[in-house]
Amino acid sequence: MEEAIGVGKFARYVIEPSPEGFYCFVFERSDSKFPERDYLQDTKQIVKELCEEDFDVPFDQWKPFDGASLR
Repeated sequence: MEEAIGVGKFARYVIEPSPEGFYCFVFERSDSKFPERDYLQDTKQIVKELCEEDFDVPFDQWKPFDGASLR
């Protein structure tokens, strides 16, 4: 899993693999306990492109995330 914090339009983004593809979980505020939005895409690359185009999250802002699953 990977996450980006404090960049783009919202507070935090997490990419999590699943059998269906890759989820992008979007936390709108820093105090959000659960993601307000989620997106399912076929590849991690597509998720990162979506985040760059829709939320202004640069590709170089993604870091490894070893927290609990969000699904």
